[in-house]
Amino acid sequence: MTYKDFFETRLARGSSEYNQLIEQLWQQTQRLCKEIGEIIEQHQIQLLIPCNVNANPGNVALALALVILSEKMKIPVLNNSHDFYWEDGQRAELRKKKTAGVRDHFFTNAHLGEVFTLIEMLYPWDSSSWFQTVLSSSQQSTLIDNFGINPGNIGLMPTCVDLDCYRQVDDQERINILKRMEVLLCGEDHVCGEQLTLQSKAVKNYQNIDANWIENASPLLLGAEDNINHTLLTANLLFVQPTRILARKRIEYNFDFIKSLLNHSTFKNIFDRNPALTITLYVSGPLAFPFNAHCDYFNQLTTAFEVLLNSIDVCYQKRIFLAFNFGTEKNARFAEQSFEPLKIHEIYAVANLVMLPSKQEGRGLPLLEAAAVEVPILTSRYKPKAVFREVIGKHLSKG
Repeated sequence: MTYKDFFETRLARGSSEYNQLIEQLWQQTQRLCKEIGEIIEQHQIQLLIPCNVNANPGNVALALALVILSEKMKIPVLNNSHDFYWEDGQRAELRKKKTAGVRDHFFTNAHLGEVFTLIEMLYPWDSSSWFQTVLSSSQQSTLIDNFGINPGNIGLMPTCVDLDCYRQVDDQERINILKRMEVLLCGEDHVCGEQLTLQSKAVKNYQNIDANWIENASPLLLGAEDNINHTLLTANLLFVQPTRILARKRIEYNFDFIKSLLNHSTFKNIFDRNPALTITLYVSGPLAFPFNAHCDYFNQLTTAFEVLLNSIDVCYQKRIFLAFNFGTEKNARFAEQSFEPLKIHEIYAVANLVMLPSKQEGRGLPLLEAAAVEVPILTSRYKPKAVFREVIGKHLSKG
């Protein structure tokens, strides 16, 4: 059973796909119950804390297995939920606006009660032994008012930032961080001792990747053509999007900003007077799982980047880069140079600008983390509106 079978294939009652899905769902659930149950017994686990497993239907069999195990073995559950399938998700026939929501695909089979009722029951599961923790007051209200969750069984999860990690860095720390970022982007075959040459790969060759490629992907620097020499250490503006790669993050919106920046008279004059100055858009996170559900977006993203390059002045085309870190913290070359793994708070610390053009966020932590490091932020007013207002402090009293 795959994510695609459940949410991208419109099922018909009695069809072969319908019958196979039911059979495979139960087989996978039984297997997971056996494997997880053995781990629980072996380690005498007395509390389960699933993270988003019973909030967004990424793995229906796993969500069902956790419910069965918790109820059968009488293990309490602290259900940690960041975002839900119904946030910016709806049945097509009920959507008033023509624009589809980012989670409408979860409603593909809402016309089949026996299929969709399972989704409604599991996400989240309502039980006296399950305590729900959510990120926002709007999520809390929806679960109480629309899903009938007992108010005593649900609480807001506080958001905090470790200021010992998320802080400004001195010049020496900055150089060390940028070197590690370069080593990752160079890959394991392009480093020799302290010498490295960071070179781009032509974006046109990365517009038809598949899930197998993503599964083994390593950090990647894309440019207008192969073998353009580049460095993050000097004369480079580093724009960071600290998110995973999926459509609702709207990474492509950053290309519009870069194009507008290059057309802005003040910035254009600076960019023209400094021909060595470059711009790197650095996406820190991995492609969202399951890979096969999000590969198309990655291909659309790289295609949009090539469109950007072709739309700007020829003299700028080799000065704009797109980097994907895919959530990588180290490679084999780190040990040779006694480097520590690269952490996300370090990437914030060397950014010139943090970008979050998302359509929807469960919380929007990058805004808080960037603010802690005192890095400028370019963000959309993402949905839910109440969550965005909370993150930027609109709910707080003045003074």
